[in-house]
Amino acid sequence: MSASDATLILDQLLSAGLILGGDFARPNGERESFSMRLDLLGSYPELLAVVVDATAERLERDFSRLLCGIDTLPLAVGLSLRTGIPLVYSRNSQDAPVFDLVGAYDIGHTTLLVVNILEQPAELAALIQRAGSVGLNITAVQGIVDLGEPQSRIGFPTDALIARADILRALAIPRPGSTMP
Repeated sequence: MSASDATLILDQLLSAGLILGGDFARPNGERESFSMRLDLLGSYPELLAVVVDATAERLERDFSRLLCGIDTLPLAVGLSLRTGIPLVYSRNSQDAPVFDLVGAYDIGHTTLLVVNILEQPAELAALIQRAGSVGLNITAVQGIVDLGEPQSRIGFPTDALIARADILRALAIPRPGSTMP
């Protein structure tokens, strides 16, 4: 995917209102200059198709399963349909992993974790651990937006269509410490 494709997708996410500029409180109490509701992507089928196609182009085909949380289900279903890779999803329940993870799987499946936002390594690590306990071997993470550097925190490759800096640039918001006018 080219930089212009990423910019086009970001522009469409902004136009749909799935990314908004402003002053927002994050769950951890910090302030943020934008907010995202990528869990609503399924309500915009044409945009979802564009995101699915762009994401599918980036995937290696050596995964035998996709795994996602309930908030990423529309994207992951689209990827599964587009690539033919079977999908397992988490209900995000506190049940034992064998009851929380829905799908056909057994021990030894090389798995791609699909997320909307690459940001919370603790939450990613918890899902990765739960999946590993039932034999899903997560080896990479694919997202739509990368808000940080989770690869260094979870220990294997991560990829996203759009970086935090791209959102800030599109909203004309200077990054902390930058000299952007």
